[in-house]
Order: sequence, then structure tokens, then C-alpha cells
Amino acid sequence: HGLLKTLGTCVSKARLKRFDLAYDIPVSRYDCRLSKDRRMYKSVISNGITEYLGVKNTPAYVKVYDKAAELHLDTDKVQLTRIEMTCDGEWTAEQLEEHWPQVHAWHSESGTKDYIRVIGIMLAEKAERNEDVETLINMLGRTSRPKVREYLRTPCVKLPDGAAALLLAEAKSWCGAVGGSMEQAVTTGAE
Repeated sequence: HGLLKTLGTCVSKARLKRFDLAYDIPVSRYDCRLSKDRRMYKSVISNGITEYLGVKNTPAYVKVYDKAAELHLDTDKVQLTRIEMTCDGEWTAEQLEEHWPQVHAWHSESGTKDYIRVIGIMLAEKAERNEDVETLINMLGRTSRPKVREYLRTPCVKLPDGAAALLLAEAKSWCGAVGGSMEQAVTTGAE
């Protein structure tokens, strides 16, 4: 608020150009997967796994990472994954929801073997590319098959209903705090 007051003495109006949306889910980073699309994809292993989709500092740039590890929390006790997306200030709530990434999140049982997780993730990625996975699943043992199939049925993380509109209103309210309200700027014809 202090920064906004200071800015208000220097400028008479402000508009929302870009902002970041951060959404935390109480799931281990190892139990999340970002679906790839035509955008540039990158995965980095440093303080956990971080996946990137798109071009940095552009609208629809996505970052999925281990927020618990970043905060130096005990990841055996605290599971927290952050989905972060750069948003265009001109987007509507509908456009924000359209650009929301496909992040799959599941709750693995504590006894789930690492190889089951890896096979499940690999086969889910193949299935997204419309590649046959049934032959490979049938090569697994009968106890492994149902566990791996769970990865193919994992739902995507959705924003809560109405969240996009709410956060856009909040982000735009910060512009209104600089040099008067946004309603005044609109009625006077200013940007």
C-alpha cells in the first residue's frame, strides 16, 4: 500500500498489464504432472522438480514446483505444490480459465513404489499423445496394473468456481489505488 501511495504521487492513472496467478495444492510435487502442449517445455531438478511451459514473462507462461521445498519445510510432513501462471492484464475471466494449464494431481498411497509412479506417469504421457498403452499395461503384473491405471484416470487441477473473476477484480483493484479509482478513469475516458 505504501508503494501504491508513492506511485500515486508520480502518476495519475494505471492499468493492469500482466500479473501472476499462484495456486497451491496440498499434494506432493512427485504426485503432480504438467501436461505438455505445443509450447516450449522444460523440466529442471533443483530443490525438487520444476516444470515450465511457454516463454518466461509472456502470458500463459506456467511454472509447477515444490512450494514446500522452496519454503524449506519438511516435505515428509508438508506437501505443497504451486501452479503459477503469468496472466495478461487484458484477459477476461473466461480467457484466464482457457489458458489454465493441465496439471494432473493424484494422492499416492504411502506404500506406492517409485517404479509404479514412473511407469504411470510415462504411460499417461503416451496416452495423451494417443499412443497405445494397453499392451504395455498388460505386460505388468496383475497387482501393478490397477495402480498404473490410476495415473491414466487422474483428473486435472481446476480453479474453484468463480475464482478467475474474483482474482481479476482483485488485481484490477490495485490499479484503482493509483491516482483514484478505475471507475473514475473509465468515466473520464482515460485508460
